[in-house]
Amino acid sequence: MCRSENALTSAAEESVGVKKACMRRKKTTLRTDRVKETVKGANFRNWMKTRTWEYRQAYCHRAKRVNLAEKSRIWVQLGKDL
Repeated sequence: MCRSENALTSAAEESVGVKKACMRRKKTTLRTDRVKETVKGANFRNWMKTRTWEYRQAYCHRAKRVNLAEKSRIWVQLGKDL
């Protein structure tokens, strides 16, 4: 940047101020269709219908198992691609 641009930007920052842009979450490949279907499956629907602790535990346990399996599958696939 040349001097005039530096002067303009510094003057603008002084008068208006500086604001950080919103940082969005990075999207990963872990949330595949298989994971979405499994997580939104029967365990989730049962938990939403009854709101009981047992159904919530079943839903969370199933979601964790599916996410871990998908994560390991994606890492293996990435290793093969490289």
